[in-house]
Amino acid sequence: MEIHFVPASTKEQLARIKEIYEEAFPENEKKPFSMLVEGQKKGLIELLAAEDGPAGSGCLVGEAILSLHEDVVLLEYFAVAESFRGRGAGSRMLQSLRERYRGKRLILEIESTGVESENREQRLARKRFYERNGMNCLDYSVSVMGVEMEMLSFGSSVGYEEYHAVYEKVYGAEFGAHIRPAEEIR
Repeated sequence: MEIHFVPASTKEQLARIKEIYEEAFPENEKKPFSMLVEGQKKGLIELLAAEDGPAGSGCLVGEAILSLHEDVVLLEYFAVAESFRGRGAGSRMLQSLRERYRGKRLILEIESTGVESENREQRLARKRFYERNGMNCLDYSVSVMGVEMEMLSFGSSVGYEEYHAVYEKVYGAEFGAHIRPAEEIR
């Protein structure tokens, strides 16, 4: 499997990414898709289709939605299409993103594994996946719209203030006010 990321620019590409986005993420963690598309038009967000084979081949394997500010890249949404799960596509996609953003500090949020939840095993498996693929936990957790998240990176140091600056730049101060260090809500 040879993964290429293609910026979603056509209605068809956006519809395919939106379909995975809607299926893969819980309602309380999703931003309005139109907000993400607007961010892409402004150059603050990248909506990427992961395709198998030569770039532009059309075989959609997954999606990645990233917010960009200075040298920090926040991988906000990362999902493998259901038919490709469990076949190594996620690892290949993650490594392809790492290459795409070489020289940048790539970070992501995952639902906290340290809180009681109905999907705790799924959360632990997700964390193990990212750790197997070279990511490490940062020294802080955050609350994003009331959901506690752990922060991971590929060994880069990205402090809370830099992380928060991504949200404020991309979504504005009003939205940024809903992002706080997790210890403030405990």
